[in-house]
Amino acid sequence: MAVPQSLVNALTTWAASLASTVVADFAAITSVARVSMYSAGTGPNQYDTTYGNSIKLAGAPMTLDLTNLTNADLSTTTFARVREYFFLDPDNAPTHVVKHYAGAANGWAPLPPVANYQTVAAEGGIIYMSDPTTSGVGGGLVVTNTSKTITLDPGANTVTIFLFIVGTSVA
Repeated sequence: MAVPQSLVNALTTWAASLASTVVADFAAITSVARVSMYSAGTGPNQYDTTYGNSIKLAGAPMTLDLTNLTNADLSTTTFARVREYFFLDPDNAPTHVVKHYAGAANGWAPLPPVANYQTVAAEGGIIYMSDPTTSGVGGGLVVTNTSKTITLDPGANTVTIFLFIVGTSVA
């Protein structure tokens, strides 16, 4: 089971306001708007690969490989290019922040290294990246064998986050 088309559409219609509500299933994002909508395919303004999952981080860093992600339905997803990347930390404890950075081995180039990590605030903090039109391996949110891992570090806390990715299987 892939991420529902309605979620893909919501993630790709980013406009002035962002409203998110966390519920027990993947209706987690109720409003994420963007100007362009994607069609099926692997070119500019297209997607053929999706990933959506809640991820429990249990007091230790977790590294994810964008070329080998397991969806909530246990299907495997492989990205060559990310079109939309949406990370949400809905934890209610204000101190339950998550550090977000390129993995130590084959770290994904669009993210900073661990020394310059991004902090995702609890209580609805997000990281959102978008690359709707680039193609080829020369730019944008491309994924390669040497640029493919992300690390999520909750510190000593247990935090469940939501990660939604829309992209292509061809750079």
